[in-house]
Amino acid sequence: MVQFVLIILVAAAVGMSAWGIDNKRHAYGVLLLPASAILAATILWLILMFADLGSQPGAEHLSWLLPMVLAVPVAWLTALLVGRRRVAADVERLTEALR
Repeated sequence: MVQFVLIILVAAAVGMSAWGIDNKRHAYGVLLLPASAILAATILWLILMFADLGSQPGAEHLSWLLPMVLAVPVAWLTALLVGRRRVAADVERLTEALR
């Protein structure tokens, strides 16, 4: 269980740092990126645990490492996709309102 808690904390930290660095963070909430990183890390951890990879000698580090590594691109891809789409929608609505 300590393993799971550490994975969640690392994923949340990755999501928060991605939110802090993103220039379009005004377009979405502060918890969107940490939540997406935590969700992806949790799903992968569950898959690895059900595959019994956490108790295989020589491979138990993968159940720690892979979810943490997956949290980084998931947080950034969420920021890229959601941020770009919401900023474009906000600009379009503002343009329509100003006409």
